[in-house]
Amino acid sequence: MKLAVVCASGIGDALIFEMISHAARSKGWEATTFSNHLAGFGKWLSPNAQCAPQPRIEELEEQLSPYDAIVLQHDNSPKAFKLKSLKIPIHAFYGAHLNTKHGLFDKERDYLASRNK
Repeated sequence: MKLAVVCASGIGDALIFEMISHAARSKGWEATTFSNHLAGFGKWLSPNAQCAPQPRIEELEEQLSPYDAIVLQHDNSPKAFKLKSLKIPIHAFYGAHLNTKHGLFDKERDYLASRNK
C-alpha cells in the first residue's frame, strides 16, 4: 500500500510529518513525505526515508493518483482544499476545524490538534 504524506510548507511541519511516514513504513506502508525541505537533511533521516518535493496544485491529481491514501496537514491553503476533493482516502490533521469552512469532520479519518498542547 502506498501512502502520500503532504505537510504544510514549514521545515518543522516536514520533520513532524516525516515521523508519521516513518511510523507508516514500520507498519508496511510505502510512505512518501512531500516537502521542499527534507531532501537537504540527507543522512540525518532514516535510510529508507522517501521524500519528494511538494506537489504543485495544477498536478495534484496526476502526482497523487498512484497512492492508496493521503495524510494531509490541512493548512487552509488552496492546495489542501483541492486535495480534500480528490477521490483518494484523505486523513487530515487540523489545527482548527470549522464545518462551514472545511466540510464535515470525519471522526474515522481526521485529527484535530488541541490548541492547549
